[in-house]
Amino acid sequence: MRRESVDDPVRIRPGFPRRAAHVASIRHPRRVGGFRRDVAGDGSRQEGRNAPADLTSFTTAVVAFGFVGGHVIDALLYAPREVLEQPLQLFAIWRGQGSFGGFIGATLGAFAWKHFEMKPWRRVFFLDVPRVARRAAPVRILPLADVLLAVFPVAWIFGRMGCALAHDHPGIRAALRAPLAVAAGAFDPTKTLHGPLGIELRFGDTPRYDLGTLELLFTIALAGATVVTWRRPRVPGFYVTLVPLAYAPVRFALDFLRVGPEAGGDVRYGGLTPAQWCCAAIVVLVAASLQYSTFRGRLGERVH
Repeated sequence: MRRESVDDPVRIRPGFPRRAAHVASIRHPRRVGGFRRDVAGDGSRQEGRNAPADLTSFTTAVVAFGFVGGHVIDALLYAPREVLEQPLQLFAIWRGQGSFGGFIGATLGAFAWKHFEMKPWRRVFFLDVPRVARRAAPVRILPLADVLLAVFPVAWIFGRMGCALAHDHPGIRAALRAPLAVAAGAFDPTKTLHGPLGIELRFGDTPRYDLGTLELLFTIALAGATVVTWRRPRVPGFYVTLVPLAYAPVRFALDFLRVGPEAGGDVRYGGLTPAQWCCAAIVVLVAASLQYSTFRGRLGERVH
């Protein structure tokens, strides 16, 4: 099969093909935001890159940083006193994961990948040990981030499905027959069933809103909306803008239903949870990025 070069003409549809890597493909650089031209302020041309390989390494960096941030940053945001008392718990990544810690970590991973890369260093026995090196020039990450965020809501369904099944995000008290409420309460060993692999089934007597289930329902709707757009024309950065702006306001509102720290819930800073502060920051940053992009576009039109 002939290998496609960076000079191949545009021949694919603007939608989301079966091979996800080609959403950010060099064959469709303008509509989907590929690698053929770097839309930088100086309009310089960026050298053609291997889109599938870049997508693989980019995803690896994002996921790795996301898992680390999901524990480390989450612990710093939600339990700073415990971290000061037991700093070594930051290394116990398996002991807990948080959504916004993971989001922040993934974002840091994306920008780290933009400026750094892994290069061969030396061979130890039968393993090639890599080293971190700064790139000769930063790589444009918007097309890659668009690919990940196009499918992220679908993957997020499984994460929130676990929260809904575990009922580990109890909210404030609800009416006795309120929809989406669960019977939560203080831990009672006499009302606990112990299953295999450490699984416990606990029963409570206080109906509360189940925030895990509420967010799961929203995530299903968001995933459906993104799937519908996979085969429709869209501008570069569409999912990078759509998904955060859709998620942040809903999560901000849901956290008002979360129990307070006195009842074992999340800590508050200025009356808001860390997640609510992160949601506000997301809206501000995305809005500022849109404004900046619009300004650059108008400036480019004036120059040309």
